Amino acid sequence: MRRAPRWVFAALTALALWHIALKRHGLALPLIIDEGEYSYEARLLAQGGLPYRDAHSPKPPLIFFLYRLCYAFSDRPESVRLLALAFSLATMALLFKASPSDWSWAARLAAPAAFGTLSAYPAGSLGFAANTELFVAFFMTAAAFCLRRSWTAAAGAAAGAALMTKPTCLWSVAAFGALCFMSQRRALLRFIAGACVAPLMFVSYFAARGGLGAFWQDALRRNLDYAVVAAATGAWRSQLGWLAGVLAPLLIKGGWPFAVLATAGLWGVKADRRRRDELLIVLWLGTALAGLMTGLFFFPHYFLQALPPLALACGLGVERLVGHRKTWGPALLVGLSLYPALVFARIYFFDAPEVAAKKLLYPNPLFESLPVADYIRKHSRPQETMYVFGSEPQLYVYAQRQAATAHITVLPLTMFPEPGAGAQELAALEASSPEFIVYCTQPGSTLIASRLGEAFRDGVRELLARRYRFVGPGRPDWGAEAGLLLFERVHERR
Repeated sequence: MRRAPRWVFAALTALALWHIALKRHGLALPLIIDEGEYSYEARLLAQGGLPYRDAHSPKPPLIFFLYRLCYAFSDRPESVRLLALAFSLATMALLFKASPSDWSWAARLAAPAAFGTLSAYPAGSLGFAANTELFVAFFMTAAAFCLRRSWTAAAGAAAGAALMTKPTCLWSVAAFGALCFMSQRRALLRFIAGACVAPLMFVSYFAARGGLGAFWQDALRRNLDYAVVAAATGAWRSQLGWLAGVLAPLLIKGGWPFAVLATAGLWGVKADRRRRDELLIVLWLGTALAGLMTGLFFFPHYFLQALPPLALACGLGVERLVGHRKTWGPALLVGLSLYPALVFARIYFFDAPEVAAKKLLYPNPLFESLPVADYIRKHSRPQETMYVFGSEPQLYVYAQRQAATAHITVLPLTMFPEPGAGAQELAALEASSPEFIVYCTQPGSTLIASRLGEAFRDGVRELLARRYRFVGPGRPDWGAEAGLLLFERVHERR
């Protein structure tokens, strides 16, 4: 194996520092919905609780334990962004090591350069949030790195960890297994054995703590429900419209050079067992794209899991277009890395955090969550509970209060509820009497897609009218596009 010259290590360091600079715009933003959910589950673990049993979530459990590890070192909610940053940098290093050793140094550097730039892209929460897809990108890159070195058991272990982070990577895991089978059947068996390690560890953990049934119900059954809800409700039409009319133009605006370079790299690639490096890139990219389209929801951060193979395809493009020309390759890398920052210079480097939040995620309440949570924390006792009608679990984290029920988001009760689920939730709310209820008027936070969901919403409003008072001037505006309406329980006079 060739020994890298010093300038290569200097270039890797520069790419890492540039990635940190591009990520900086997101470090000051409050937690988003997903981060609030994972943070709540992590803090539940720290208090001796159990995810799924004590707080419902459709996500596999590894992300909760990663957040729990982070919060063992820092109580600041946004500290998970630093954890995500560390995983991003590790992914960049692995992409460099996973690039074929016979490529030029510029081509090998192109993969971490592309990932470092695109994973900080200012489209929604893609570029700054500590989402599951970012950790999946790391684990699948680790699996690819091990697979190229024929460490099939280790590759399987990394792939199993990815599955326990988000199951949409299943297609890529299957493709990696197929590559093992092409090598030899024993390699496939070792890969499968490794892939079973993480799932069996979590099954054993939840079984030992008496939460296996809840784990199975939430992490598998509710995940499958979520995967088919867009097709069942017809939401896929609006999602495709959003992808074609809003998201795709935004991604193309600063990312088209990477797409062109990746296309140049993949042009003319053939399915040949003797060209395993190229076959790995093609299969990984194709299955990663299939994974992000599973469920037919197209949130920007879903594209993160396709970035590692896309980055390797960019490296292949540099190898084919530039080869070993000493000056062209570095110049191309610099241009690729700088282009999105030139296109989105204001949001990267100049916009205040409040302005950046509105540009990226309006009408989702980011900074709007902070004063609401602060009011709840100051006007309630630690043992008192609160409830959020919507999908804003970050409110629980910032308010430092427990949810009144096991539903920390209402999507299971509004999108695809089972008959009687809404009535049971309303009864639980009546019994628990949370001190505060936050009603989110943002349609994307509630996603009411059924008559049962409408009935549950109406039941919550009736409860608010009967037992709570609106905290704020005038009357609540139920039709506000991005409103968080705060209600405080009315105590009976003795």
